[in-house]
Amino acid sequence: MQAHQNAIEVEIAARTVTGGRNVAFDLVAVDGGDLPPWTAGSHIELRWTADGQEYIRQYSLCGESFSGPRWRITVLREKKSRGGSAFLCDRAEVGMRLQVRGPRNNFPFVPDQRVTLIGAGIGITPILPMAFEAEAQGCDWRLIYLVCERQDVSLRETLNKLPQERVFYRYAAETGRMNLEEWASTLGAGDSVFACGPLRLLDDLVAIHEARPAWKLHLERFENPNKTVGEAEAFDLVLARSGKQFRVEPGETILEVLRRDGMNLEWSCCDGVCGTCEQVVLEGVPDHRDAVLSPEERQANSHMMICVSRALTPSLTLDL
Repeated sequence: MQAHQNAIEVEIAARTVTGGRNVAFDLVAVDGGDLPPWTAGSHIELRWTADGQEYIRQYSLCGESFSGPRWRITVLREKKSRGGSAFLCDRAEVGMRLQVRGPRNNFPFVPDQRVTLIGAGIGITPILPMAFEAEAQGCDWRLIYLVCERQDVSLRETLNKLPQERVFYRYAAETGRMNLEEWASTLGAGDSVFACGPLRLLDDLVAIHEARPAWKLHLERFENPNKTVGEAEAFDLVLARSGKQFRVEPGETILEVLRRDGMNLEWSCCDGVCGTCEQVVLEGVPDHRDAVLSPEERQANSHMMICVSRALTPSLTLDL
């Protein structure tokens, strides 16, 4: 995983309502320079303060250019917002300044013989740059964009810059839900699927892939279905470099215990979806409850996300 750079001060250069409840924001560096280059699938962390409250949120970069002076994010105005999306969509205006860290990529694009990109709703944001990357690399690719109704399509102007014979829109209100089983029956060993969207879509794709694993599946989750899976037993935590030891009780996380002790650690979402709090495991077996690590990375048990993951063994030793 990539380490975060130091925070960059940016300001909103443009604000555009784009389909449904989404708002696109173009960000530029306050100092006028270029922003760090990024790769398809990357996200950034935004920090700002409003009404005395600090907000920390992660958003996928969704532009078509991977370098230069401008980044674009698109924010869904959540109906049950915790405050972040509501503030950005309802109150953030051109000229507002924010702190940004990143970019970071837990969802990298990997070319294959055939590539299918599936974006559902706001899940189009990390998928869209992959289409431009696949086109640049000469891949045999197609993009499937799933929305409820035609007016829900976001970032239409950017989508129109792609070869339209490779872009397919499915409107659930008109044709019903996509038959994933039927579609997946056409996939084989040379196919890679990249998908982002609601939990139901991603969980269905996982189940289909487990039944027929010849093709490759890459997912980006905005929600973590693993966060509260299983029991939360107490365990001992050992920090190898400092020699400190702690008891992590059922009602607390490793991150909470270490921050309470005064440790200055990288963290962000506290939901196991951004990868910021990743730490190296030296001894013991983690109880992985994140939505970042791949199955292979979980089996290796060499890294864990300390904001949600726990221990399957009585003791766990981290490289801290």
